[in-house]
Amino acid sequence: MGALVAVAPVFGLVVAAGLVLGSSATAEAVGAPGHRTDSAPWAASPSVVAKPPVIDPAATDPSAAPAVTAAVPTAEEELAAQLARQPLGAKVVGNKIIYADGAAVFVAIGAGTLSMSSCPAGRFCVWDRANFQGSLWALSGDSVTYSMPSYFARVGSIWNRRAGRTLMFPSVNQSVPSYCYAAGTSVASVSGTPSALRAAFLSTYQYC
Repeated sequence: MGALVAVAPVFGLVVAAGLVLGSSATAEAVGAPGHRTDSAPWAASPSVVAKPPVIDPAATDPSAAPAVTAAVPTAEEELAAQLARQPLGAKVVGNKIIYADGAAVFVAIGAGTLSMSSCPAGRFCVWDRANFQGSLWALSGDSVTYSMPSYFARVGSIWNRRAGRTLMFPSVNQSVPSYCYAAGTSVASVSGTPSALRAAFLSTYQYC
């Protein structure tokens, strides 16, 4: 959970690898620009609850299954993979890839690494793993819609460090949000169907 480049309708986040879609965005968008207004507050609050841990019998009984060590990507591998996916319009600064007007920044961080410190104030950050671990998209803007890139498999965790709320949708074509995150909200583990969240609307309205 885990931010995001601005692109066309896709988990989506997209700005040239994550292209910005929206009225106030200046980045070049791929496909038809998304348009969404926020004239009235949504009544529903986000249905976000923490999931209980899953107990694996093999963890307590070594004989139950052979030990398997999962390969996790390093920050260098994450950076290289993102540049291979979307090299155009990319400015690389350390482990960050900045696209278009800087509204969307991809921060490459090795899986399993706590990376909350990489989320700047004034941004909506999405990690691909729970507990603010791994690589992330850091988005900014007002009244802007981002479409998540397809390779960003899921929203693992989020932190809305913006002054306005952020609404998340199954796609840029949906009008009813799945989640609403008020200004300052952080969620360590996004419940429900995180892999189906494909768009984020950065609103100027503060509360959900």
